[in-house]
Amino acid sequence: TNELDLTAKDITDAYKCRWDIEVFFRFIKQELTC
Repeated sequence: TNELDLTAKDITDAYKCRWDIEVFFRFIKQELTC
């Protein structure tokens, strides 16, 4: 990202949210392809 004014906490919160979404989609993909 080009957001240079973000704090370290903002960045870690964004990655945590993104990680949760990635895990959710991986779970759904596995469940629907069985």
